[in-house]
Amino acid sequence: MKRVNSHKSLFRQLLPIFVGFLSMGLIFVVLNLELVTARIAYMQQSSQLQARSIQPQQALTPDTNSEPIINNRLYIPKIQVDLPVVFDMKSTNESDVQYALRSGVLHYGQTAMPGEKGNVVIVGHSSGPLWAPGDYKFAFTLLDKLSVGDVITINYQGVEYSYEVSSQYTVVPSEIAVLNQSVAPELTLITCTPVGTSKSRLIIKARQISPNPENAKPLVANGIGQEVVRLPN
Repeated sequence: MKRVNSHKSLFRQLLPIFVGFLSMGLIFVVLNLELVTARIAYMQQSSQLQARSIQPQQALTPDTNSEPIINNRLYIPKIQVDLPVVFDMKSTNESDVQYALRSGVLHYGQTAMPGEKGNVVIVGHSSGPLWAPGDYKFAFTLLDKLSVGDVITINYQGVEYSYEVSSQYTVVPSEIAVLNQSVAPELTLITCTPVGTSKSRLIIKARQISPNPENAKPLVANGIGQEVVRLPN
């Protein structure tokens, strides 16, 4: 009888802890429903995407008989990303950046434009509270799933620029060297990591493979000014 009572007492002590953890888990799922859904969808579809072996740059090539695509968008077929890119906001002020990110992912500051010899920098959110304004809080939630050889495409002013991922790594927010311009045309994607925090920044580097990078235009961007001391949130 004493042993039964002891078990009941232990259960009463552990029950609030269990309920607390369960409540925290439910709150996380509710507040990050889109994030959780994206992760589950990726796991379900990753094997199918690999089996199809579709070349992204071929899948995204427009029909030559159709009207040219003039909207500016970012495509990452591996993680089913199709996002508008904001190109007309050049401020690096954090409040301006956050406002622009409500409308998509953002071409950052005075970095190179697609088609130029330089570093095209695009930033986007990996997570955000459901009540925050904007429809693109989870734009780069699955960016960490990219690996060397994956293809990213930017449609800019009716021309499709394809980039092949060359590296993925993490830096602290003060590591602004990732914004530096380059001699050859390349792409840098930046988002917060781990997902749900702004502790570090996930960096995806990719080199242009199409059109022929040797035909890229000279760089006319001014780069990033001294006022930038950390990467955007």
